[in-house]
Amino acid sequence: MNALKKEKELTGELLVFGSSVLNAVFPIVINSGGRVLPPILFAAISNLIPAMFLFFYLFFTNNLKSLFNKKSLFYLLNIAVFVVILPLLFIFIGTTHTSGINTGIFLNTEIIFAFIICRIVLKEKFVLRKILGAAVITLGAFVVLYNGHLAFNIGDLLIIAGTAFYPIGNIFGKKALEFLKPCQILFARSLIGGSVLLSISFIFEKSFTMPAEMLILNYKYILINAILIFLVSKLLWYYGLKLVDVVKATSIIIATPAFSLIFAYVFLHEIPSIYQLLGCILIIIGLIVSSVMFKKINKYLTKNSSLLKNC
Repeated sequence: MNALKKEKELTGELLVFGSSVLNAVFPIVINSGGRVLPPILFAAISNLIPAMFLFFYLFFTNNLKSLFNKKSLFYLLNIAVFVVILPLLFIFIGTTHTSGINTGIFLNTEIIFAFIICRIVLKEKFVLRKILGAAVITLGAFVVLYNGHLAFNIGDLLIIAGTAFYPIGNIFGKKALEFLKPCQILFARSLIGGSVLLSISFIFEKSFTMPAEMLILNYKYILINAILIFLVSKLLWYYGLKLVDVVKATSIIIATPAFSLIFAYVFLHEIPSIYQLLGCILIIIGLIVSSVMFKKINKYLTKNSSLLKNC
């Protein structure tokens, strides 16, 4: 029985790790793809392709009907707005004005806004470790923004602004999970968000006049982002969480910014500056302090303090 449990935990850890690695590729893919494709169109297609796959899955498993009611639509519309439409508009446009390294680092500033929004909306109490974590992440973000001289990059600011919408969407998402399956939420947010982004692209980017050859030539960015990141990584995360606890899962995904640095060096040939490295380290430390993993480590150290003194 213990062997079976360990095997399940290992499977869960591998699934979450796979999700972490794929999410680390996300800033690299959108930074490269956004320079050769209209960024809003790129974001739209990246959502519509997963929606197509999920539609067939939900249709054949008879899980589409429960989406069409007022309660579901209210939450799904808000999730689409705050998890897909608004953040991706800022992030996909922002990354075209900055580096892949900065994109990867600033995507992790979401926790700062999560702390503020949860306090205002959910009336959550201030916890010292969360305040400390948010402060360290903020410091890390400022170090990267500074990067040797005091001049703010519009792309960096757009990405940071984009992450501010995620916590609002996650509040609606958490509530929707009480009566909807993850694949239903993923389908609806991808379909609604992708359709709205496509409309915006047609209006402002005039992408309907774009030659089809441009999409064909850059298909690799679209497929990697749509299939591997927007579909597979999300499914790996959800199924991984079924097999491992949140503490273990959190400890694995904390390494994502470090993976992004490595991928930016390998694929974009971007060498991180000392400020980017320091900022990345500070953000990872802030994520550790803010996470439930820090609470567990602290309990362990307190419990074993007498043992540690004898070492």
